Amino acid sequence: MLKERAAGVLMHISSLPSEYGIGVFDRNCLHFADKLCEMSFRYWQVLPFNPVDGSNSPYCSSSAFAGNYLFIDPEALYKDGLCTKEEFEENIYNGSPYTADYAFAAEKRLGLLKSAFSRITPDLAVKIKEFENENGWLTDFSLYMSLKEANGMKPWWEWETGYARYEIFIREHRYDFEERSAFWKFVQYVFFTQWKNVKAYINSKGIAVIGDMPIYVSLDSADVWANRDLFLIDEKTLKPQKVAGVPPDYFSKDGQLWGNPLYNWKQMKKDGFHRLFHFMLGAFCGESAPSGRKTKRIMSLCGTSSTINKYHAVSWHWSRHLLRRSRCRRSPCYCWYNTTRRCWRRSQRSSPCNHRTHNTRCSSRCSRWSQRPS
Repeated sequence: MLKERAAGVLMHISSLPSEYGIGVFDRNCLHFADKLCEMSFRYWQVLPFNPVDGSNSPYCSSSAFAGNYLFIDPEALYKDGLCTKEEFEENIYNGSPYTADYAFAAEKRLGLLKSAFSRITPDLAVKIKEFENENGWLTDFSLYMSLKEANGMKPWWEWETGYARYEIFIREHRYDFEERSAFWKFVQYVFFTQWKNVKAYINSKGIAVIGDMPIYVSLDSADVWANRDLFLIDEKTLKPQKVAGVPPDYFSKDGQLWGNPLYNWKQMKKDGFHRLFHFMLGAFCGESAPSGRKTKRIMSLCGTSSTINKYHAVSWHWSRHLLRRSRCRRSPCYCWYNTTRRCWRRSQRSSPCNHRTHNTRCSSRCSRWSQRPS
């Protein structure tokens, strides 16, 4: 379905009209698919479906795999007999239909889901168990969310040692949180069941859904908590050794400091990068900076080798896939545009140095990042 050239629309679920504070997997979602079909659109792009953080952003999520329970349709729970009419109607939002009220949706939806969880049947419990067996990430995520609730929603590295260190928790405390974790398994089952039905309807209209994902895993997530060895995490402090960011550009003179932990490529290599594919890809073009840095300013990529080594500015092996490394021995320069290998000199930027022909040395010592189009 993605092979044909056609028009599409970017519309996140939360932006759809809804009675529940933000958009959900309800009839409005299906109605939007009908309109796309009438207008001959063939693609519907959405933002990440991951749970949101305190700023309601899905790009810094508690899980790379879990779904956002705010998108669950309350009316569908009522029709399935998992909540009463009064409980369902409490989720109806009386504010402006032109705004998304995440605070209202989070409070009401979580309460509704906990009421629905108390009414699950044995048959539904069997289906949830089958869903868990088919999704290996669900067990760790449900335990993580249970612990996070029990610890006042603090980040995992601030928990007690027996909880913060995954291997100790699994050995000594896992079964203490079985009932709490069962709730989060139920939530994810409901989310993916509703989304499966909605997606099937969208596809039946000849429309393909284009997804989205964050390019890094969040530090405060079940993925990092349960897989510390796959990230550059200090085993003593449980803090990241390096964090992700991007260098200065036309939009931000100081660059951006994202704070996501970087992947431990040496550890991943031991199993042939098998576990890597259980996380989101796309981290290769980012830049690293020392953890705990007080300023947002990121060291530029275009600089002398001593400067780059001092600030750990580049993950050499992986960044070269998208950022072309020059053959200059004195000044290893990089170019943001992966279609060119030119290094713009600091003193004479109108006269670029083309490393395809200038392979030995470059007298230029660029100390600033440059994004001049070639």
